[in-house]
Amino acid sequence: LRAQSQKHRAERKGNSTKLFRLQRN
Repeated sequence: LRAQSQKHRAERKGNSTKLFRLQRN
């Protein structure tokens, strides 16, 4: 659940794509 919170925060910042790709990799 904590990871989801961070992802949501990144999405709000507009860096969800970058963070998502980094986390996926």
